[in-house]
Amino acid sequence: MLAALPAYKEINGDTLVPRPFVVPSGDARWPRVAWGYALGGGVNQLRVKARMHKLSTRMMDTELQEMNFAHNARQFQWDEIIMPALRHFYQVHGHTDVPKAFVVLDGDDAWPRLSWNWQLGVTVHHVRTRNDYARQVKESKEELKEMKLCFEMIAEREWNEKILPALKVFRQVYYHCLVGSSFKVPHAAPWPEEAWGLRLGPIVSQVRFGSNYVELATRDKDIL
Repeated sequence: MLAALPAYKEINGDTLVPRPFVVPSGDARWPRVAWGYALGGGVNQLRVKARMHKLSTRMMDTELQEMNFAHNARQFQWDEIIMPALRHFYQVHGHTDVPKAFVVLDGDDAWPRLSWNWQLGVTVHHVRTRNDYARQVKESKEELKEMKLCFEMIAEREWNEKILPALKVFRQVYYHCLVGSSFKVPHAAPWPEEAWGLRLGPIVSQVRFGSNYVELATRDKDIL
């Protein structure tokens, strides 16, 4: 296996070998002795042995360290791929509202090498909706807070931080909630700064016709 693992890392940039992966036969990039070897299964067994401190030799442990072997795949993904990618996304965009369809571009040197082709949008979506990487999220809570990672869905965040506060101010200013269809939030106090420029009129029309924010409007009907 130690013949195949360095080749895998050279080709893929990491040691996150999928469990079903088998070394392709006839591929000159791989050592001939490893052709047909079920590397994914072997790596999984190796991780189990490493966790139980049952690696066969100290030399093997040293070789794995030199390859930056991912003893814990999820932790490696978080530390070496997800967090570096989120940091760069935040640096570029000023927030971490990553669109679900967002994938890190392959070959873009601006991004961490290990994150190329990573489905960052799906990862963030699953953190919000499935509690993925729960332990890692808890451990990174302060940094994620600094990067403005919102654990609500984006629609809910828009509602809570922009739409609902703007509706409250509208009622305070105009003494009703009959928002005209063309109304846009002014760039001035007392309107919430986060909502400046928000096309509140079309949003309210969508709520009235049941095409958007329906569950949130129902939840907050007593406020509205």
